[in-house]
Amino acid sequence: MVIWGLLGGYAISAHATYEGDRFVTGEKMKNSDVFTFLWVETFPIGIHAPAIIPMLFAFMVTAMETFGNITATEYASRLCPAGEAHAKRIQGGLLGDTISTFFAALGTTPPNTTLSQNNGIVALTRCASISAGYASGFWLFIFGMIAKIGSWILSIPDCVLGGALTFLFANIIVSGIKLIGFHRIDCRTHYIVAASLALGVGIALVPTFLAPGIGASAERPNQWPYNEGMSDTANSFHVGCMIAINTPYFIGRITATILNMIFPTDVIDDADLEIEAT
Repeated sequence: MVIWGLLGGYAISAHATYEGDRFVTGEKMKNSDVFTFLWVETFPIGIHAPAIIPMLFAFMVTAMETFGNITATEYASRLCPAGEAHAKRIQGGLLGDTISTFFAALGTTPPNTTLSQNNGIVALTRCASISAGYASGFWLFIFGMIAKIGSWILSIPDCVLGGALTFLFANIIVSGIKLIGFHRIDCRTHYIVAASLALGVGIALVPTFLAPGIGASAERPNQWPYNEGMSDTANSFHVGCMIAINTPYFIGRITATILNMIFPTDVIDDADLEIEAT
């Protein structure tokens, strides 16, 4: 369904124009090579000390995203997102991200994480086969070396690709709502979910709350400002904090974790009290 939507939108945009300009051109495909590979250049292997702290924050962000993505994929695959089997799947997913990120670092790319849009694809296609995952990985690796295919994907207009991604991200929201209602929502869970959503969604909807601002407002930044005389250690910590604070699901997850540790679990909910008939 998603592929047909992309192909249909691409076919329409290929024949459409806006103010005389075409949405789809063949320049990128003409200028690209036929084959390519990840390591087209070599770099000396080393450790950049100021980047350690920002990368730690980045790994924390990707680990939290992986946890939620795997849990939602389990639910879409009609597997129980709880118990020992669930813990093993989370462990395997985090280990896979660790290994792939190690090789990604050798290719000078940021940390990798699972693709959250897969939750919507599994829910729509009802295909949760491991063989399909292996086949997808194989074809992605092959297509990654064929530069013409990559350039064709880059030629897809943003309006077409954005429409498909919007639909998939909407499926992610639905999967999250289903996970929230997987267990009975008592008063404690209700408060924790509301508080974490308030901060996470609030940062996503109002990014200027943490942005330095534009023009005159840039002189009064809303977040920790950067100073030119800042040391490398302080600067790396500054960058790491900004990565964490500006990631909505990271703030939401941290809030939910802290509240889950603080609030007692033996509180009697009003729903558990029997109301005597008068």
